[in-house]
Amino acid sequence: MILKVKRQKSISEILKENRNISRLEARLLLSFVTGLSREKIVAHPEFKIKKSETRRFLSLCKKRALGVPLAYLTHNRWFYGLNFHVDERVLIPRPETELLVDEVIRSPIKSGMTKICDVGTGSGCIAIALAKNLQNVQIVALDNSFGALSVAKKNAKTHNVSNKIKFIKSDLLARVSDEKFDMIVANLPYIADGDDSVEEDVRKYEPKSALFSGKTGLELFEKMFAQIVSMPHPPKFLFAEFGFGQRRPLEKLIKKHFVNAKIKWLRDLSGKFRAFVLNFAV
Repeated sequence: MILKVKRQKSISEILKENRNISRLEARLLLSFVTGLSREKIVAHPEFKIKKSETRRFLSLCKKRALGVPLAYLTHNRWFYGLNFHVDERVLIPRPETELLVDEVIRSPIKSGMTKICDVGTGSGCIAIALAKNLQNVQIVALDNSFGALSVAKKNAKTHNVSNKIKFIKSDLLARVSDEKFDMIVANLPYIADGDDSVEEDVRKYEPKSALFSGKTGLELFEKMFAQIVSMPHPPKFLFAEFGFGQRRPLEKLIKKHFVNAKIKWLRDLSGKFRAFVLNFAV
């Protein structure tokens, strides 16, 4: 359905007519459609907007009111100070995942080249943030979705790190099991199937394959742990994010596969355990 706009309207008129979403989100969408800065939108409410832009703005507002995530409408999301292209093929990067990037950057990096594997790269946000912040690194980024890899490659090109990252379609570590990595970083799906605590917008619009992982949410962890055990050259470190309330079952799973590994648990800004580091070099 094509929305009819009979005349040019001012920013003030357009924002007043929109009552379906917050004023802040409306300004963000208007900025995205027109290319005007949010500062100009606030400072010049009298500015006239083209009819074609008004139609597009109203269409996006309707989609947002239905629950489509704002990042999918504007096709961008900030992560670790970098702007990433996102669409329905990838999970929207979350601020808490920056915890993993922080920890990898702070970890002891050997002299010379460090080889890192990013499992479940999605938009490429972790791999690209590491490539931008670490000098002597080679990164292999894995995902089981061609669509996600396409998005990740686009983001790597945008941020000029394509030469530092190799993208491979793989079922977790299956395609790289013979390679030698210093570190593995994993942001796997960890929500249990049927978990009704997941926000409706997330469940409805974000890729299910990037969210859900079996009855407990830990099936992919167990599969990846088994792959690491069978690697002829296991990594020195494994960094991974997990969900609320999963620390204890994860600890049992880790001790089952890695008897001698040292575990470090990481809390997010709200004080909840959200990630861990396994040190195999102890």
